[in-house]
Amino acid sequence: ISPKIFGEMGKAVVAHYGLSDADAEWFTIHGGEVEMEHGNDGLRMLDAYVDESDTQTQQACISAIRIVCKGVAQDLFDTYQ
Repeated sequence: ISPKIFGEMGKAVVAHYGLSDADAEWFTIHGGEVEMEHGNDGLRMLDAYVDESDTQTQQACISAIRIVCKGVAQDLFDTYQ
């Protein structure tokens, strides 16, 4: 999830907020293949340790992802408005 979100956010901050490619480097790194593999490692770990019927833990993971994404988006807005 992170690479897709951060990769697209990187493109958006360059296109719409005037950041240079160098300023958006964090998004490039976290939106690339290395981060994708890191995310896949996490998914494999969840698959191995979180039972398919454990919807409570699955929901907790989804909630955590939403919190991180909203926090990053809010920080960007506050910084570059």
